Amino acid sequence: EGFAGTNTIDPNAETRIRIGDFDRVRQMVDLQRVLVLNVEEPLPDLLPGEREFRSWMGVPLVNQGHVVGMFVLTTTEPYAYESMSDQNIAFAFASQVAIALANADLFEQTFERTNELGTLLEAAQATSITNDLNEVLRTVTELMLSALEMDQCTIMIWDEVDNNLTVEIDLN
Repeated sequence: EGFAGTNTIDPNAETRIRIGDFDRVRQMVDLQRVLVLNVEEPLPDLLPGEREFRSWMGVPLVNQGHVVGMFVLTTTEPYAYESMSDQNIAFAFASQVAIALANADLFEQTFERTNELGTLLEAAQATSITNDLNEVLRTVTELMLSALEMDQCTIMIWDEVDNNLTVEIDLN
């Protein structure tokens, strides 16, 4: 009685879909609104994780006029998502999810910038206490190794007169 869709995508792998490959997804993204489908026959193009459904609701995650994701609800019950109240609740929930995603991204960016500024401050403080170029280069190199999570860093000085590079610092 139910529809059995096959999905050969590895559940542990990162899954990506092309919006243009699925008419219902493209339509939902273009409209930036909830899209409800009721199906009598199995669909030829199933999204990852879809199987055995009669009712489908796609809900876009919209942030600042851009769709940043979506969630999909399915059920084997026919005409399950016809209620405008259900659609409005789903869209309100999706809006909160989109805002949470944006806030998480902003938090991550702020954290990264704070770390970068801290590293720059350390470099400025360390280099201001000495006039020894080798000590300054070593301090900056050690900070770069730590901040950029590098295994090795080499600083070379260009001699324009002799047209060559001289290794000043090589740390690993």
